Amino acid sequence: MLVLATAMTTLMVVQQYAEAVEAIDRDVTLARRARALGVDAREQYIHEVHTIVLGDRSHVGHHGEWAGHFRVEARMLARELPADRPALDAIVASSLTVDHAFREEILPAIDRGDRVAVHEAHERVESAVEQMIRRADELGARFEARAAASRRLVGRRSTAAAAIALTLSVVAAALALLVARSVWRSIDGPIERLRAVAAQVAGGDTHARVGDLAVPELRDVAHTFDRMLDHLASGKAELLRAERLAVLGRVVAGVAHEINNPIGVIRGYLKTMLREPHEEALRRELEILDEEALACQRMCEDLLTWARAPVLAPARVEIASLVSEAVQRLRNNGELGRAEVIADLEPCEVTVDPLRVRQVVGNLLRNAAQACAEGVIDLRGERAGGTYRLRVSDRGPGVAPEIRAQLFEPFATNRAGGSGLGLAVCQGIVRAHGGEIRAEDRDGGGTTFEVALPLAMGAPA
Repeated sequence: MLVLATAMTTLMVVQQYAEAVEAIDRDVTLARRARALGVDAREQYIHEVHTIVLGDRSHVGHHGEWAGHFRVEARMLARELPADRPALDAIVASSLTVDHAFREEILPAIDRGDRVAVHEAHERVESAVEQMIRRADELGARFEARAAASRRLVGRRSTAAAAIALTLSVVAAALALLVARSVWRSIDGPIERLRAVAAQVAGGDTHARVGDLAVPELRDVAHTFDRMLDHLASGKAELLRAERLAVLGRVVAGVAHEINNPIGVIRGYLKTMLREPHEEALRRELEILDEEALACQRMCEDLLTWARAPVLAPARVEIASLVSEAVQRLRNNGELGRAEVIADLEPCEVTVDPLRVRQVVGNLLRNAAQACAEGVIDLRGERAGGTYRLRVSDRGPGVAPEIRAQLFEPFATNRAGGSGLGLAVCQGIVRAHGGEIRAEDRDGGGTTFEVALPLAMGAPA
């Protein structure tokens, strides 16, 4: 009976642990989504600033897209936050204030050339946006704190469960000692092992495990306990990684925003100067400056794309034609240099975001062209079960061993002058479609990147 009680207690704790881990995962996800509202607010503000700087309505459409995305995310989040609605409602209220001021005050003032009114409205909008971002970060921090508290509770419950199991086992061992000392010796070792592991875990050793026990009655308990510890360690590592990525995402988005605004102003002045008559040498130098500023803007866009979850606009397309069009655009723009692309693409209809898929194909082909400047790039595409698989192969130097494990993480690159953002952006886009991307060494030298996209978004790749 005592052994049964021990097993039941352990299983009950395992169930409670599973529920706690699910709550931790949910809080981590909610924290990321709450902080993403701040990113959306920052994007709205960027396009408002562009509108003010340029003095026209060229960015109004982009502003509307981000405002719409913010509202959709806020509504989805509201359904999951009944207890935290006041905080979310305050963020939404600030968003409505910003949107109203932009459309009813800033745009009319720009149209009539009233810079004073624009400046006054912009100051209120800037204050409201800062308040939105701060509240979104506070809401995200609240969920992160709750996840951390749940982790601590799981740790305390695990220790308590181990103590209860140990107590019951000791009592059972004492009773067994009255019957036969041999029975005591047979279970003393396993119980000591459980106790030692429980103490190690309570002391902070997340790698301690019970392993196989000689007593069949306790072996399943040990395995369950080990699985519980594995899950706890995995959840902790994932939470720490999510926290680091959340912090990095906020820093990256902020830096990209601060850099993007002055670059936009610089490009605006350059375009104005290019319309004026100049000597050919000076004109070419101005064009070079504009090209370099555009490269900086693209890097900022890559940073922002990585820092937030990609927003997809799925459509039913014939993917072989879509990829061929992407290749042709790269050729026409001279982005492939002297590299030759040999394509063999099986026609197939898929549901994807065409713009994002072209972005992935472009990044992979540009990387391949830079790896083998005058070589041949093999591009293959075929249907495989419920997926369409694209393979881009080059004969370059391959992936350096020291960055292989971090190949798809931001800022990981072995190419001089590379930003290390392209593959991280590709992975984010592919995973948003429900697909997978991987890299492998090519026979005979070089690298092959394979992208597997579900034929229908939401289907497993």
